[in-house]
Amino acid sequence: YPDEFAPTATGLANFLFLAGGALMQQLGGWLLNIRGVTVDVGMASHYEPLFLVYFICALAALGAALLSREV
Repeated sequence: YPDEFAPTATGLANFLFLAGGALMQQLGGWLLNIRGVTVDVGMASHYEPLFLVYFICALAALGAALLSREV
């Protein structure tokens, strides 16, 4: 790609990192909500599915990073 696209790519990458964090936070809240977890009853066992989803997403990101190539 030409060098004039570098600022656009950087801005898009920054946006996607922030959007991913925001979406993961909403997904985590939704998972806790459907399991009936409230502020009053936040036991460690309630968070197991949430940690499993985050772990699977981390493995998918690692796999994508390993499959990417240097440009």
